[in-house]
Formats: sequence, C-alpha cells, structure tokens
Amino acid sequence: MQTIPVMKQLAKITLLLATLLCTLIGCTGGGGSTFTQASGKPNEVMLVMDRDLLADSVGRAVKEMLRSYVPAMPQIEEQMDVTTVDPTDFDSFLRYVRNILIVDIDAERYSKNSVKYAYDQWAHGQIVVTIQSPAPDSVCALMQDRGRGVLNLFVRHELALQASNLMTNFSRQADELAVKTIGYHLNAPEDIVSYKVGKSCLWLSNNAMRRRTDMLLYKVPYHGEALTMPYLVALRDSVLKANVPGPIEGSHAVTAPHILMTRQVAIEGQPLRTELRGLWELRGGGSMGGPFVQHAFVTPKGDELVVAESFVYHPNEAKRDIMQQVEAALFSVRPDTVAQWSADEVAQVRWTAYTTY
Repeated sequence: MQTIPVMKQLAKITLLLATLLCTLIGCTGGGGSTFTQASGKPNEVMLVMDRDLLADSVGRAVKEMLRSYVPAMPQIEEQMDVTTVDPTDFDSFLRYVRNILIVDIDAERYSKNSVKYAYDQWAHGQIVVTIQSPAPDSVCALMQDRGRGVLNLFVRHELALQASNLMTNFSRQADELAVKTIGYHLNAPEDIVSYKVGKSCLWLSNNAMRRRTDMLLYKVPYHGEALTMPYLVALRDSVLKANVPGPIEGSHAVTAPHILMTRQVAIEGQPLRTELRGLWELRGGGSMGGPFVQHAFVTPKGDELVVAESFVYHPNEAKRDIMQQVEAALFSVRPDTVAQWSADEVAQVRWTAYTTY
C-alpha cells in the first residue's frame, strides 16, 4: 500500500474542511448573492485601512467621524463602535461583519475622492462603504465636507436592520390599538405590554423598571401651522400633561429645554416628516428622564397632524441601541389601508441636516 506524505495528507484535510465550511456557511467567492448572515454587534463598524495611515491624522479623522456623538442624549455616547484592520489582514470571516468601511488611498489609481456603498456584498444584512482617494489630505477634507453623510449610511443601515426584525417580531396588540385609536398601523417592539387609550391618543410601554421604552401616538386637527420646534414642543407638552402622568400624584412628563434638534425625514411614497429630538423629564415631582425622538406629518388630506414618538428611561446606562430600536418603529407608522411594511423604506430614507436649538 502506498503511503501519502504527511504534508499532502494535511493539505487534503485542510481543503476538505474548507470545502465543508463553505458549504455550511454559503461561501460565494466574493461578491454576488450570499447566504451567510452578517456578524457583529449593533452599531459596530470595521475600518479597513493601512495601519500606518490609521495611526496618522487621516486615520484619526476617519475614526473621529465614525465616533461622532449620538445627537440629543443625556450623556456622551459614540455613534459607532470602531474596530480596525490592515487590508492585508482583511480576509476570511472578517468580511462577514455587518458594517465595513474601506479607505483606499492610491495616487496612481485615483485622481479624486469617491464614496461607494453596496449591500450584502459578502454577507446578508451587510453594508460595505468604500472611500477611494488619491491622498490622505483629500480624505481629511472629505471627512470635513461629507463625513456626516458617510456616517449616516451606517446609521441608516442599523435602523433598517432593526426595522427588518420589527417586520415580523412586533406587538400585534399595540398594532391593533394603534389602528383603532388613530387609524394608523404601528410595528412596536414585542415587549410592549401596557397601554393607555385617550382621545385620539395611545400611550404604549414595556413598563420596565429601568430599561423602559414608551411610545406615544396621537392625532390632532391641523390648520396649516408650520411644524416648527416651538409648535411641536408646545403640542407635545400639552399631550404629555394630559396623558402621561408621573409616579407621584400631580407629576407628568415634559420636554426638557436643554437640547432640542429638528430635521426633515423623507420616506418614499409618504408625506414629508419633521423629526424632533431631545430630552424629557418629570415636572411636579420625581427624577425620571431620558432621550426621545418624534416624527410628525400632515395627512394627505391636509386636515390632521399625526405624531408618533418614542422615549426611553434607562438611568446611568447606555441608551443608543435601545433608542435605535424604538426609533426604527416610528418608520412603520402608516395608514390602516397599508397592511404591509418593508424595511427597504428605512434603508432608502433621506434626512436633512439637523437644526439645533
């Protein structure tokens, strides 16, 4: 019997294992359709960049962009958690990370900056953003001029992933109550277990002691008012006072005056929305508070204003990921005549820049 040399045996075994692994996880040879589910934690991005440049000013500029602060939070929280890798080490399972930013600097191949992005390039549920530039200084300039736009690609992708989960995993009871109360569907998180129905107003909550999330939906007559920050805050506070009491008798939730931000939100096929973002607190006793985000839009008939908002109470803990889940649910608000909701709507949403007050 002929004996196969040890090294050849090892090579055959390695090839066999690699083939089996690719079969199990759905290898595609790079690009094209994929079956592997993207890996990584929410809001985690892998930055693929030359290790020498990573340690230089251009690397710091890109990382600072990705680590921009989440807007209107009670404490400092970075938008993305960043890990880094040199292009020579970027292979195998590293390509399956859900958020990837590749910075490729090459004066011979590129004469100007370009930003490209693709979904599901190596794994399902993935976005890969590629910056191509002729020089480090050009990338630094890009971060100053268009850095927020690059960051928003990842923020929007994370919202879309949350929305994808909410398409099937949502509170049916909350949806039925929303349709009955204001005539609009809502895909609220499954853990929403409590509710209070008012006049054209619905207050929903998971009723948790600390990791608490609440949602508020209401509809009011509309007479052409501009959806400015003062108008939305005054309307919000009047609805909160009437419908969201605090734990102490006579107390109620109000909008805190510290940080307030607005922007426009464009969703294909829907009325333009105004987003209001800020902090809430209790008035009249109690020490609860936290961040909130609100969407307001005029109905197609032009005679009613629909408002949906989410707010969180999670003291002394990070709130970014919790807020993102309930914010994604706001995009599901749609007329009762529209039964189905698609996360693709969130993946294609457009925002204006924030106005801060």
